[in-house]
Amino acid sequence: MYSYNGKILQVRLGDSPALEETPLDERECELFLGGLGLGEVLLARRVNWKEDAFSPENALAFMVGPLTGTIFPANTRYVVCGKSPLGHWGEAHASGYWAPELKASGFDGIIVTGKSPRPVYLWVHDGMAEIRDASHLWGKDTYESEAAIREELGDRKVRVVSIGKAGESLSWMASIMGDEGRAAARSGMGGVMGSKNLKAIAVRGSRKVALADEESFSAAAKEILKKIKSNPTCDFLKNNGTPGTFSICAYFGDIPTKNWRLGDWPEGYSKLGGEVYNQEILKGNWHCRGCPVGCGRKMEVAEGSSEPQLVTGPEYECLASFGAMCLVDDIHMVARATHLCNCHGMDAISVGSTIAFAMECFEKGIIDEKQTEGLDLSWGNGKAVVALVDRLARREGWLGDLLADGTRKAAERLGGESTNYSVHCKGLEFPMHDPKAFSGWALAYGTTNRGACHLSATTYNIERGMTLPDIGIAEPLDRFSSEGKAQMVSRYHAFTAVLESLVACKFMVYVGLTLSDYLDPLAYATGKRRSLDELMKTGARIYHLGRIINLACGLTGEDDLMPPRMRGEPYAEGNAKDFVPDYQPMLEEYYRVQNWTDEGVPRLERLKELDLEEFSDLAGY
Repeated sequence: MYSYNGKILQVRLGDSPALEETPLDERECELFLGGLGLGEVLLARRVNWKEDAFSPENALAFMVGPLTGTIFPANTRYVVCGKSPLGHWGEAHASGYWAPELKASGFDGIIVTGKSPRPVYLWVHDGMAEIRDASHLWGKDTYESEAAIREELGDRKVRVVSIGKAGESLSWMASIMGDEGRAAARSGMGGVMGSKNLKAIAVRGSRKVALADEESFSAAAKEILKKIKSNPTCDFLKNNGTPGTFSICAYFGDIPTKNWRLGDWPEGYSKLGGEVYNQEILKGNWHCRGCPVGCGRKMEVAEGSSEPQLVTGPEYECLASFGAMCLVDDIHMVARATHLCNCHGMDAISVGSTIAFAMECFEKGIIDEKQTEGLDLSWGNGKAVVALVDRLARREGWLGDLLADGTRKAAERLGGESTNYSVHCKGLEFPMHDPKAFSGWALAYGTTNRGACHLSATTYNIERGMTLPDIGIAEPLDRFSSEGKAQMVSRYHAFTAVLESLVACKFMVYVGLTLSDYLDPLAYATGKRRSLDELMKTGARIYHLGRIINLACGLTGEDDLMPPRMRGEPYAEGNAKDFVPDYQPMLEEYYRVQNWTDEGVPRLERLKELDLEEFSDLAGY
């Protein structure tokens, strides 16, 4: 099996732990590629989707793809997936150096089940694996854990993913961190890892990926590298990273502000954007392995009396979640809150959104200073935001425990009007892009399998003028119109599922790569040629299997609906004022485009068309 190692490491934790290699099925690699797709199909057969996410029987999969570990640029991501504590399919993605090292260690993925009676970490190296005691690591933050494991193993090139305090306390917002600040953040996968008493996974390897046609692959990869470097957006991202897009999003009214209540905040936005970022906190770039862009940001922090150290700085989503959402205009406070999230292993989108939710509850008298133990949650209080990040990670006090599982759970406990302040879909807080600025976001958020997600269908690209003709999106679409959005989102879901299964960086779309650019390299790597239509069908298959798993978890079409705030009053200010997306007709059209029932269930003929008939029982047939 060219470009694959052909085996998965299965880890069973418990009183009598077990490690076992299982072969990959070549046909499944053809149908599901790798990464997300293989994670779905392997877990679909192993997991009882009615079980609680924190049950020892829940499986947690770490997967890479067929191009991982090769010289193909910007293909160093991994996906971690399983049942989310939110109650449905969960997945999180991150890049850096860990994924290529896992591939070099001899495996295409790791599936973990069971629960260790004490904290442990997994050490995987050159086809071998062992479970090691991690009692001395429990309680350490993610930076400390990485450093301690490297020192213990005596190799600074060991790559580590770990959980922090949030994962240990089983927060539903806990992430898995690697490479000192790269987050597999969304849907609570860090909490699942913590529920197994698995502190970290360390990997090291020397295996070279075997390719079907190495010479042609190398030539194709070099041409792709030239194409990326020649695109002007490459330099823009290198110089500004995602914070550079802050002013662009502000112009369109796309930045959620004051917990989705304001359409504009010019005096605050001006203190948080890319220019201020570069002047105030930027200390350098961070490159994922083999990437010519280097969009990651580095900043300095000093802990206590120690010398300043370079750490991962805020991305756009952090500037919006801790900044605009909470009306904090001090970029240093936003940076501090972000760093704490990375140390504790927490999803900055959900944490910032949850703090904004708490601030609104405080403003409306639903939460008072007695319950906050004297913490002033007034809008704009950056010190309170920083303090609350720490409390959430530790479940400290009544308030920390209330908020540790996100806004949906907190609103259920508080009741009353607070349910209107929780902006989520399927329990996952909205990303920092506003459906009242681009109507396609609403449909993308509502129909993504893991819950509200801006990466599974980056619809505002098309609503700002981009086209992707090779995947059937040939014309830009009006951002305030519903027309064409169902077809666009359905195509985008399939396209993105392919990228998440390769596992490729989606930022490559911004520097000019199309799905067509992956056809030759994938053929040279695997020895199997696919057409564009076949690859898009593969993407649709992967997306639909995620939908089927959600149905097995008990979700229905009701879980695709928008929260009250997205159905309510339009903004009175900004460049997106006076608009609310007309969601229901878009959703109904989307169901028709996908050949689903009115209840959001893929019809049996659709499953047969996508070679998913084997899983029809999970869909209720």
